[in-house]
Amino acid sequence: MIQLVFQSAGRLISRHKLHISEMLYTVIEEDPQYATWIRYQLLERELLPELIVRITVTFCNDEIVFLNGVFCGFPSWFMVQSANSISHFMKVKGRIFNEIQRSTTEDDTVQLAMAIRALAGLVGYLGIKLNDIEIGKCLELLRTSKTERIVKLLLSLMLLSSEHAIRSQRTLASVLSRLLQTGVSEMPMLLMVYFQTDQFGQIETMARSILDMNVTIPKLALFEMQKLFRSIDTN
Repeated sequence: MIQLVFQSAGRLISRHKLHISEMLYTVIEEDPQYATWIRYQLLERELLPELIVRITVTFCNDEIVFLNGVFCGFPSWFMVQSANSISHFMKVKGRIFNEIQRSTTEDDTVQLAMAIRALAGLVGYLGIKLNDIEIGKCLELLRTSKTERIVKLLLSLMLLSSEHAIRSQRTLASVLSRLLQTGVSEMPMLLMVYFQTDQFGQIETMARSILDMNVTIPKLALFEMQKLFRSIDTN
């Protein structure tokens, strides 16, 4: 019966898809062991992305691993989300920050990298914003990290969040200046060169390569970031 639902769902109009979504969710509520299997079937068929998010947040609780898989390439079908998904994504964002704190405390670099990448996907693909407190947490981690991979991921995240990160201009400038001095990664110096020579395309290409995501960096915010980089004293 459920297989027939999957086979027909892709051909139905939105109103009928809503009914199918609620029916499948009810099945999972009655027997949660179906959650992972139903989500897998929906992913394979690229169907009902809102239901996939709802199932993940409510029953699967594996958001970071799940999003790292979904965010490879450019999953345009998954970005078709309504306003109803916002609350779920905000909950996911909170869980990601909890995992970032745990991974940092326990020095779990692999899980920390996955958490930052998942967060970058929420920002870059789905337009979820970071507030000032969250930007501050990212900048503090960027300031203290001694792992090149983490620094590169966080810098890419800050580029995606440029319009909000620039509000913490003084702290951001201090962190960037420190990174240029410590040499944990060559990325800050490359960004400096690219901003000095107006190579915005190279900046976007570099961030995409690091994140392994086909995200777009807002150009207007990059102009403000450029001013910041040009003001940093490298001596």
